Amino acid sequence: MSASAEVRVPGPRIPWGRVAAWYAATRILILLIAQLALLGVAKGPHFTGNPNVLEAFIRWDAGWYMGIARDGYTYHPAAQCSVVFLPLYPLLLKAAWYLVGNYAVAGALVANACLIGLCGLLWRFARALLGSEAAANDTVLLLLLSPVTFFFSSIYSESLFLLTMLATMWAAWRRNWIVAGVCGYLAGLTRSVGFLLVIPLLVEWIQQGNLGGSEPAWRRLGRLAACLLPGAGLATYFGYLGVKFGDPLAYVHVQNYWFQKFTWPSETFHNTYANLAPFYGWWFTLALAAGGVAIGIGLKLRLPASQLTLAVVFTIFYICKNHLDSLPRYLSIIYPFYFAQALALQRWPWTGKWIWSLNAVFLTISTILFVTGFYFS
Repeated sequence: MSASAEVRVPGPRIPWGRVAAWYAATRILILLIAQLALLGVAKGPHFTGNPNVLEAFIRWDAGWYMGIARDGYTYHPAAQCSVVFLPLYPLLLKAAWYLVGNYAVAGALVANACLIGLCGLLWRFARALLGSEAAANDTVLLLLLSPVTFFFSSIYSESLFLLTMLATMWAAWRRNWIVAGVCGYLAGLTRSVGFLLVIPLLVEWIQQGNLGGSEPAWRRLGRLAACLLPGAGLATYFGYLGVKFGDPLAYVHVQNYWFQKFTWPSETFHNTYANLAPFYGWWFTLALAAGGVAIGIGLKLRLPASQLTLAVVFTIFYICKNHLDSLPRYLSIIYPFYFAQALALQRWPWTGKWIWSLNAVFLTISTILFVTGFYFS
């Protein structure tokens, strides 16, 4: 059997009971932190009403997603409008609404179902890639206790996007290119940044020997086509915008009104510190530094090239987006960061007290800022 035809055998079965227990324990912890914050912390400028602890997580993008599910897309070329949010998550939210009759409940159900699913898949991927159950356990817990993990349970597309991203790269790693292509297409329908998956998929395609070998060219080209499907997902959405609004680039045309444009990183940092309070500038810069450390660990401990490529490409993309606003949330979906931390815990046990302590501290601060109405999206 040729190297390119070899099938990588999956490891042990996913311990769903353990995953479910971790999920439940960490979500209860987050709710407790949020409840204490609502009772004892001064409210920020964006705090509205007197929400209960569950309603406190329905903020910022959550309203846009529920609005799309309820009323469909709107497009105003000279104003903020909903076309910047891609359709797969609102579609699933709408489908869940038919079952439960409440948009907030539907959105939370979709997000948390995706979170449980991605935790199981992340465990399996980590077990196969990192080589031990201990590393796989740590990987899942690192995600569930990461500084902005509450976004994975809120009415946001993070958990769905991470699920589709993981499924794409896991299937490609196992040489199941049909599944990789389908999942990559769905990732491209979930977040615009999904098109970047084309790059790590191409790296994986090359690593598997598809540039040459004895296999027929049509098979290798078929796998190459699968690598491009994340871009096709975004192109499909652009086609929809063209049909509905007569402007296939509506998504692009409203970016300025969401304060999004591509710049050099130097301008990104300038805009961050010039337009936001100093606290946020340092907060977002610290998140970027943590991502850089994770990439460094991945290089040192030899994560596979496709995984490192994914981490580097997504990170570079985010630091060229005019400002670092929302960077902790954006970085939270770069799952090789969790692989790198888990490897560090296995290789250097002394890092455990730092990794777990810093995650706990920043999760607490992030949760408090979010639920009490300070600027944190």
